[in-house]
Amino acid sequence: MGYTPNPFTNRGVITKEEDFIGREEQIGEIVGRLRTLQSSSVVGERRIGKSSLLYHLTQTGARRIGDGSYRFFYLDLQNARFHTAAGFFRATLNALGVALDIIQSSIKDEQSLNRNLIAFTDQIESLQQRGERIVLCLDEFEIIFKHRDQFPEDFFDHLRSLLNIRTLAIVTASRKTLETHSLEGNLCSPFYNLFTVVELKEFTEDEAQLFLANYLQRARFSDAEMKFIFSYLDPHPMKLQILCDWTVKNRQRQLAEWALVEEIGKEYSNFWMGTFDTKNLRRTKKWFSLDNIKKLLEVFKTARDGFSGKSE
Repeated sequence: MGYTPNPFTNRGVITKEEDFIGREEQIGEIVGRLRTLQSSSVVGERRIGKSSLLYHLTQTGARRIGDGSYRFFYLDLQNARFHTAAGFFRATLNALGVALDIIQSSIKDEQSLNRNLIAFTDQIESLQQRGERIVLCLDEFEIIFKHRDQFPEDFFDHLRSLLNIRTLAIVTASRKTLETHSLEGNLCSPFYNLFTVVELKEFTEDEAQLFLANYLQRARFSDAEMKFIFSYLDPHPMKLQILCDWTVKNRQRQLAEWALVEEIGKEYSNFWMGTFDTKNLRRTKKWFSLDNIKKLLEVFKTARDGFSGKSE
């Protein structure tokens, strides 16, 4: 087999729209609520794809809703700019395209939280009056609870008031539900009860097949490679990515199956911070033929073309 570029090396957020697979049920639920500017909270374990879902939502949300007045913004709260209330307001308004001189003159570190909240709200309401429907996709939302001295209850109460009257909508991503954070004492405000929880789990079997179908032409899997993948397939998106990555890399390395499984287990362990027992690698009782995947690819392409508006 000749050289084939490896399409499975990405371990971060999926930023190419065409590489995002599945999650239609979850996105459909979020989009359905956003039609009336209601907010959602995406919850799932680490590395399950929450960040990629939020990023994909910013790319396709307005098109899915069918309304160009919607403006989606992906904001990663791990960025230090969001670790103070004033920084949060400035960084958010900057992402929304508010002029820098307006931001600098209205949001100041030395001002009270109340004054900064009012200034922030004035800019959001100005965008709303221009007919823009703002959706903030806030990734790694639990980071905000590590800086509670910067984000007191007044911050959440005021934000809740904006959500309650549909001034904007928010989609958060976190490992725990916002209600759980409230029960644990991280949040006393009833802020959380305006969010519908959307749980993100492992891929379904259909989604795992769609993932492989999407990459089939680029990866050029052989029957033997497909058999290996389905023998050790784990529907966790990151684990599936790693499994396929090592399958492609092994074309050059030519490791024995047991050694290849060991390497895959080591990388699983690196990402899940512990020793991964290769005995826990899932061995499925069946595997799907290359013909089945090719048929699925045609279905996948037809569905994608229909969504994007392309014609055959």
